[in-house]
Amino acid sequence: MATAVPAPIPDRENMSLVQRMRMLTEEMRKNSEKIESLQQEIQFAHRARDVLLKQIDLGQKVASAITAAEEKSKQNNENADDPLPEEGIELEGEDAEAINDLQKQLANTELELATINIEKSLVMGDTTNLAGDDGGSSSYGGKKETTLLPIDRCLKSDRTTYAVPMDFPNSDERHYVFDGPLVVADNRTADEASFQASYPAAVTTLSMPRKLTGPTNNPKPGSFAAKTVESAVFGFGCFWCAESRFWHLPGVVSTQAGYCGGPTAFPTYSEVCRGVTNHAEVVRVQFQPSKISYREILRHFWIAHDPTKYCQQGNDSGSQYRSIIVYYNENQKQIAEETKAAFAKAVRKQFPEKYPASMDEDSIVRTEIVDGDQNVFYLAERKHQQYEAKPYAREYCGLRPLPIPLGLLQDI
Repeated sequence: MATAVPAPIPDRENMSLVQRMRMLTEEMRKNSEKIESLQQEIQFAHRARDVLLKQIDLGQKVASAITAAEEKSKQNNENADDPLPEEGIELEGEDAEAINDLQKQLANTELELATINIEKSLVMGDTTNLAGDDGGSSSYGGKKETTLLPIDRCLKSDRTTYAVPMDFPNSDERHYVFDGPLVVADNRTADEASFQASYPAAVTTLSMPRKLTGPTNNPKPGSFAAKTVESAVFGFGCFWCAESRFWHLPGVVSTQAGYCGGPTAFPTYSEVCRGVTNHAEVVRVQFQPSKISYREILRHFWIAHDPTKYCQQGNDSGSQYRSIIVYYNENQKQIAEETKAAFAKAVRKQFPEKYPASMDEDSIVRTEIVDGDQNVFYLAERKHQQYEAKPYAREYCGLRPLPIPLGLLQDI
């Protein structure tokens, strides 16, 4: 095995004074850059540490609130004729509101970590960690080491029922299509799956109950990420297929598969597939507006699927596969509505007999446009992230774009 040859040590004694000064100046410059870089690393590490401590505190509060609610419910039912249901206890009023508020705070800490990671990568000039590298990311939340919160149960669906999180892979999770459920086969061990999983470092992977994980909405105005990175959320069929339509675009720094558009807090894949939560499978695209515009990303959304179908894309049928745009500011809302109208106009021109001029826009294009502040984005399980890029991924694509010439889509 060849050994590296060390660089020759400068002979300082035979150097002129000018040469010495130049060499010392260069060494001082390099050391100064190293110190500045280390100081920035320390600042980001301190911020991430504070968020992680906040997560632990909120996790303990959620666990305590659930325990207290259980005890209170048991006391109220001691004299009741009916025993407590096995599937859990339904909470109402202040108890449910308090636990729900804590859950939202805990979910928002995931976004804080994601924001810190994106800011760190941009400031330090290293965006490789935002592309889903498998080689052991050094960014916050992307490490293979995990932080275990002291919670061993979690809220399920919109009821206050309790369940221990299932180990990965979850045999209960299937991908439903027209001709029956297709089981996502995965015979690897949990450790192998965790090591091989392709997952964006912009999203944290803490070992928490799945119900209490997942970044939520767009970064708050005024934050670094809000000025540098913008979020867009789209749903159009299976998120396995939809996510791959965006991650190659210049200016897109990360993509995440998730759920949005339903009232149920912290939904799971199996719940969404059964249609019990009313969520849609969606993709969150985080992009730099200085490199790619929201309108350009929307153009890729429109031409990638058939928005004239109601709750269906290809073989995938159900409310979870509906076409949906989630906006996070008035500018996004306006552009979404403008491009929807332009697409409806193009559909009329291409299919005048099926879609006459008398038919209104919403009857032609069935895409929902909803407010992100009213519809929380929940991160999907890790195995669904960048699914089509994984070496073990099953070849599948349920998208069936509408055959419209690009010339008719110039206004989008």
